[in-house]
Amino acid sequence: SSLEASTTQPPMTTPAPTAAAPPPAEPIFLEGKAVEASKDEKKALDQYFLAAKQDHPGAQTAIGRFFQYGKGGLSIDLAKAAYWYRLAADQGYADAKLSLGVLFENGQGVPRDEHEATRLFRLAAAGADGGNPAAQASRGHMHQKGLGADKDFGEALKWFRLAADQGHPFAQCELGWMYYHGDGVAKDHATSAEWYRKSAEQGHAAGQAGLGWAYQHGHGVPQSFEEAVKWCRLAAAQGDKSGQSTLGHMLEEGAKDADGFELAKDVAEAKRLYKLAAEQGCHTAKKRLAALAK
Repeated sequence: SSLEASTTQPPMTTPAPTAAAPPPAEPIFLEGKAVEASKDEKKALDQYFLAAKQDHPGAQTAIGRFFQYGKGGLSIDLAKAAYWYRLAADQGYADAKLSLGVLFENGQGVPRDEHEATRLFRLAAAGADGGNPAAQASRGHMHQKGLGADKDFGEALKWFRLAADQGHPFAQCELGWMYYHGDGVAKDHATSAEWYRKSAEQGHAAGQAGLGWAYQHGHGVPQSFEEAVKWCRLAAAQGDKSGQSTLGHMLEEGAKDADGFELAKDVAEAKRLYKLAAEQGCHTAKKRLAALAK
């Protein structure tokens, strides 16, 4: 006998409700950038975490930056910064490769490893000819330091300019440094200060420290201790060793400028700042701590 097809109908099942698709990560990330620009760092960080849950590399890089500089209510944590940069770098994100490379170059949050730094800079720089500003900044950095490329200040200037003209704050800061010191270009403190200002106004800590130094010494800008203290405080709050050391020096000696601004001496606070800077390898801060210990 042949088997007959069953006439029994399968029981009716209610399909499981499908979970609502998460909102696309890109608009969330862009909203985070807009909120950060309006100075609400905590809200921006919330948006970045939401986008990072969907593996958005720009958001992961932003979280790394917040951990690196202690933004959005986070404590500075260079190991966590490296972790988030790596997540984005593994997805090919040039800015993350550049940032992670700098951490490896300086041994911040990861073991110092120039080979790994160079590898990351090379990878980041791959898009330089295509106009990617982070890649151009990486190419400039490689030539500036002689990491994975010939040390060539002319080439460094070329690539930094291309990135800086697109608003890349790291490249703007490095141009400030090169014009200040006359690396591959005639010394020009006024142009240096202009580039430092562009970088500083985007919240880049080293740019803020450079601009603070310029105001302290009247290099390329009218001397103003008030402006020097303002910019160095911003840099120091982000853990920048130069900002910490320069602010420490002004607090150690006290400062008074022609405009009537006066900064009272505070040797205890100066020592605290020197100690933070010395822990990051700042030689000036180490010397001042030794002198104050006598």
